[in-house]
Amino acid sequence: MFILRNHATFRRHRAFPMLCALLALLALSACSARTIHYAPTPETVHIVHLKNQDIGYRLVGEKTDACPLLLVMGYAVTMDSWDPMLVQQLANGRQVILFDNRGTGYSTASPTASPTGSSKPFSLQELAQDAAALLDHLGMDQADVMGWSMGSMVAQEMALRHPEKVRKVVLYATDYTSDEVVRIISDPTTFGSAQEGPIHLFPKEWIKAHQDIVRAIPPGAHPVTPAMAERQLNAIAKWQGTASRLPGLQQPLLLFVGQNDTITAQNKSLDIASMVPGSWLVRIKGGGHGIMFQAPQDMARIVDTFLRVQQNVSPGNEQ
Repeated sequence: MFILRNHATFRRHRAFPMLCALLALLALSACSARTIHYAPTPETVHIVHLKNQDIGYRLVGEKTDACPLLLVMGYAVTMDSWDPMLVQQLANGRQVILFDNRGTGYSTASPTASPTGSSKPFSLQELAQDAAALLDHLGMDQADVMGWSMGSMVAQEMALRHPEKVRKVVLYATDYTSDEVVRIISDPTTFGSAQEGPIHLFPKEWIKAHQDIVRAIPPGAHPVTPAMAERQLNAIAKWQGTASRLPGLQQPLLLFVGQNDTITAQNKSLDIASMVPGSWLVRIKGGGHGIMFQAPQDMARIVDTFLRVQQNVSPGNEQ
């Protein structure tokens, strides 16, 4: 089951309960069966040089009249870690752009540093700038943006700092501050061993019932190095958050979170929903931080509905 709320308009617009009813027909279950196939999307990897680093990216799906969708990856993983079923469903009717954050996968980062010889630090704001620069390179004036975990923080920065580049925003497993996230991912017990797999992504009960899915998730073709993971963690730690800025968010917003997410708790998405008028909130019962692996088709249908639906029916504002 899921809970979907439009916090600013739920009580005022008759159309929205109808939308909720339509989405309810999806009968989403975090335990639904799926075919296990985790090979990365086969599309060609392109490399573009942007300022001081190369950015690796893939284009999935054909260009259409629909706004393209940019997917921003999270902490210590690469674009290969997006669930391929989710990506293919989202690319049905639009072009989807996947890319590696600087220093991960096919992307590079400046190795030069301070006089001490340590690696040059970077910020989440710089990662947002990288994403905006990639859209410029692709000749895309605007895109919908969906970020997961750390990527959702980058997506917030991108929407707030480059509002002209972002049409709609999807924040999947998000937070508006960094303290709690840093504490959790700094705890060595959060992540499982190589034998256990990515246990931090799912509720324990779900893991017991779906060992086949958990074991099938690969680390990606180019696993993130410990040094780069530390640089990302430092970028998260020094992030000042968006609590004071989110009320000014201009774009339609969808928040997507598992009710059993132990890294980005659902209350953080609830808080953001209360900050941003008109936001949509979807909470997945039984869902963890890796809900896209638990129910990729249902997640894709909800995101697709959000991206397609008309958000403003006020006179003179019809899309």
